[in-house]
Amino acid sequence: MKAIALPEELTYVGVFLTLRCSFGCSYCINRFDGVRPRKELTGDEWIAGLNRLALDRAKMVPITLQGGEPSSHRDFVKIIRNINPDIYVDILTNLDFDVDEFMREIPPERLQRDVPYASIRVSYHPEFSDFDDLVERISHMQ
Repeated sequence: MKAIALPEELTYVGVFLTLRCSFGCSYCINRFDGVRPRKELTGDEWIAGLNRLALDRAKMVPITLQGGEPSSHRDFVKIIRNINPDIYVDILTNLDFDVDEFMREIPPERLQRDVPYASIRVSYHPEFSDFDDLVERISHMQ
């Protein structure tokens, strides 16, 4: 398949693997403005599409897996493992997944690049997250 060219000024590519989430926060932007459930792409479809992106590694433009909660996609780990290693990957997550399994499956260097913010950014959801537990899970992953 043909590569997908992207504008030069991009600083990241937001990828909504799913709009689903393990939480049901009252303030969630995905629950309003007519956003309706959609048929999700399979992991193989995401991998094929994302691997077509023509991203200049020297510019360090990542794809940022987000959503909903990206880990809610049944092929979340498979997608990360099979994205072209020349493409940087970031994750925006509520961290409501098995972090030990994630750490076994995804080597740390897969999500590393030299930028001033974390490659895995965790959002706190006070309606569903215990703050101390979340901090502990983040520390465990570090």
